[in-house]
Amino acid sequence: MTNNHIQTDILIVGAGPPAQPPLFLSKMGIPHIIVDAAKFPRDKICGDGLDLKVFRVLQHLDPAITVSEVFDNQDFLQSWGARIITPNGRATEFVQPEPAAGEPLRSVLWTAKRLHFDQFLVKKIDSRFANFLPETKVEKIERDGNAWRVQAKKSNGEELEISTRLLIGADGDHSVVLRSIGERGIERRHYAGTLRQYWRGVGGLHPKNLIEVYLPKGMPLSYFYIFPLPNGEANVGYGMVSELIAKNKYNLKDLFKKLLYEDPLHGAAFSGCGTPGRTHRLGYTAGFPAAEKFWRRLSVGWRRRFFGMSYQRRRHRNGYDFGLYRRTFCAESLDIQTF
Repeated sequence: MTNNHIQTDILIVGAGPPAQPPLFLSKMGIPHIIVDAAKFPRDKICGDGLDLKVFRVLQHLDPAITVSEVFDNQDFLQSWGARIITPNGRATEFVQPEPAAGEPLRSVLWTAKRLHFDQFLVKKIDSRFANFLPETKVEKIERDGNAWRVQAKKSNGEELEISTRLLIGADGDHSVVLRSIGERGIERRHYAGTLRQYWRGVGGLHPKNLIEVYLPKGMPLSYFYIFPLPNGEANVGYGMVSELIAKNKYNLKDLFKKLLYEDPLHGAAFSGCGTPGRTHRLGYTAGFPAAEKFWRRLSVGWRRRFFGMSYQRRRHRNGYDFGLYRRTFCAESLDIQTF
């Protein structure tokens, strides 16, 4: 046992996406500890989309966030709808109507980089109730009677041992919490491989910043998307169900490049762009049936094994929505009298 030992009732592994359980726990006056391997602010590309579910959670947390803070923040961009392009090239646009006279002009969709959105919420962590330990990597998790014993190491090499009655995993797709409790598994039929990049100067974007989703011809169970971002940037990505990638031995990077430079619908949009950002390969659950299946399994798991739960359902392609939603449910489902 290390000499540096911490005791807590609640330990949250992962400050994203994005540092939301601590905000609600603090609102309820519940002390807790958060550990995350990253140094904040951190650059982590995601879907970068925020929809009504996200704003419903933020409104519940603090109405000032949705009334003024987001609207006054230059790192957030309003999107007034979506453009869906089918394999035959037909585009259908869903544009938010203009508000009635006298009502505020506010969109129902937004975009923001994870770099900025994570930091926006991390800064709201209340130190009166939350002990936030960034640059602290969890290396081992063990069951210890009715508690959990977590071994972690800081970036300076300092070792920590944290004992907790309740362990919450919020540490992303490659969750150390899920691996430790034996819950992480990939079903390729319900999983997608995805490439994402940041681009600048993409042509043909809608003046109302519509998010764009294209279903490529001849590429079933895949999609290509463009999400406009502030400062003339865009989050551009392509994903396909993992089972098809493996079965057909597709090179996802090659398919992505063809869509960027050779596809008749999008090739011209990227011909005059600046140098793209680095490529990130991520994965997440594809489709609502798989999502429901995963949600039920974890719900039963933490109800029966209350002292350890992990809400790691892969994000939908639109970005943050369910990540925030499930963490609200997680935080507010705690039986406070247990502590």
